[in-house]
Amino acid sequence: MVAMAASAGAASAAPPDLIPFVSSEGTLRPERWYVDTSVEGGAYSARFHFPAQVANIGGQFTLTPGAAGGPPEAPVAAAVQVVDGTPATLGPVVRLIGKRFSENAYGWGVEGIAAYTLTPSTGAPITSALVGTCREDNAVFGEPGAPAAVPAAFAPPGSTNPNTASFASCGPNLPATAAGFSSGISTGWQDVVDLNSANTAYFDITGAATGPGVFRAQVNPSGEIQQGGATGNDVELRPLDIPGVVATPKQAILNASGAASTQLAATVQQPQVRGRRVTAASPADGSDAAPAGTALRYILAGAPSKGTVTINEATGQASYASTGAPLADTFLYVAEDTRGLRSAPVQVFVDPPGTAPRVGLGAPDLNGTLLKKSRKLRVGRSATFTVRVPKNARSVTFSVNWRAGNYSLKVRAPGAKADARPGKKLKPAKGRTFRSLRAIGPKAGKWKVTVTRLKGGPTIDTSQIRATLLRKG
Repeated sequence: MVAMAASAGAASAAPPDLIPFVSSEGTLRPERWYVDTSVEGGAYSARFHFPAQVANIGGQFTLTPGAAGGPPEAPVAAAVQVVDGTPATLGPVVRLIGKRFSENAYGWGVEGIAAYTLTPSTGAPITSALVGTCREDNAVFGEPGAPAAVPAAFAPPGSTNPNTASFASCGPNLPATAAGFSSGISTGWQDVVDLNSANTAYFDITGAATGPGVFRAQVNPSGEIQQGGATGNDVELRPLDIPGVVATPKQAILNASGAASTQLAATVQQPQVRGRRVTAASPADGSDAAPAGTALRYILAGAPSKGTVTINEATGQASYASTGAPLADTFLYVAEDTRGLRSAPVQVFVDPPGTAPRVGLGAPDLNGTLLKKSRKLRVGRSATFTVRVPKNARSVTFSVNWRAGNYSLKVRAPGAKADARPGKKLKPAKGRTFRSLRAIGPKAGKWKVTVTRLKGGPTIDTSQIRATLLRKG
């Protein structure tokens, strides 16, 4: 570990203030969010790529190499944080992770500068595959209220910024000791990791529950980087729908000859802007990506045991024929959309002649949008909406997103005389430009949703108000 002393230099010296900037839901750039799928060694996988950003609205942030250690195949080096040219007091050192590119040649990234998780409506949170990455100035942080960009210490090649003489040096041609490493983010700048970067951030959504989720971005999660000011802006929460396909269980009734047919069906969830299938010829920047469509193909996933089945992949028409007496049987199928996203396998019940219809089939566990509105509001103004929630809902999430300023969100249950208060049945979540309330087992009927524009931001701001339903399957 390297001993460091706090800066005693000029009064302008100050630690950075890092924030996890995430584009608002209404202004996602299509080229920055996409899905890719692959099948390797018979194993299917699906990845949801997203832009990962870290912006600096405080003092200069620079890292230089310190002590090194670890075996050559997994080297780790301590990094010294520098504030306006003076080493800063850190406590635990910032760790650098080395990636070997060739014999004695490494690239280096900053470990733990940011963490990203995606929490589905059901199931465990998913941690991003993004690990140690090089951090540098690659875009001015031109958001409302952001400080003016200073001459960048790590400006990208071709930048019109006054200082283009010094760039981040992270490899892949550095030695195992990280000698020569330098990295950082200048005041008023941000580092963006997306499909145009050497690294990409993605969630492995193979098998994840399709529908509403919560995206969480956090800078400096372990507190290893010295920051100025409060750390309340270190976390950002956003509602983020998880794309996918939900196939529908079906029933087919055999006739006396032992034959049956049924129409397979599935629903596509496609909130992201575009997707692509990964092939050997796919360009690295995803330029072959096509908008995700609703066209589906249906694939046999588990053969029947007492007969044979054929599936028209394009239409979803399934035809079953018994190999003996017309006895009860089952088979499995999956549905796949144009992005290559597959549903979980679902069962088709093949029942003997005269069997009664099975209750509940044809009603999969789906998410639906009950309300989706956009409103321009002045400070102090409110907007109220009525949302009808059906019976037997598992939950309904009310949310408001905005660009700048602040908002409040209130909901009132059917027949209630006062707004509902957060508790076990009403779970709140909030971020810098986001508020939500999730009602668990909500009462059926008309709910009132009220959003109010609070102080801050421009005179008029545009907000998006939504209510998303999770039905019971």
